[in-house]
Amino acid sequence: MDKWPLSPNRIDEHMTTYAETARIPEDRRYFHAKQRSIAVHLVNADVEVLTVSDWFGHESINNILVYAQLLNPKRDAELSRVFRSKQTAYDQLTYSIPS
Repeated sequence: MDKWPLSPNRIDEHMTTYAETARIPEDRRYFHAKQRSIAVHLVNADVEVLTVSDWFGHESINNILVYAQLLNPKRDAELSRVFRSKQTAYDQLTYSIPS
């Protein structure tokens, strides 16, 4: 019995077909794009990076850390709040200088 119920090539064929139907741009019609999308959503849903990395079978969490930096709703909300205010971002930040 095969290790995979579907071969990687067959999965890629399905991904291409579904992506065409969904009108996903051609340069995004491959399985790894879907994996990256899932990883970004999991990290943004506060799933631990180690858990996501393990689930994807990565030997290093560095691959997932790249995804964690792509979209960061908490960072984006904070920056949006600062930039919408009357003060500049510099005025909003407080720095502590070590003694």
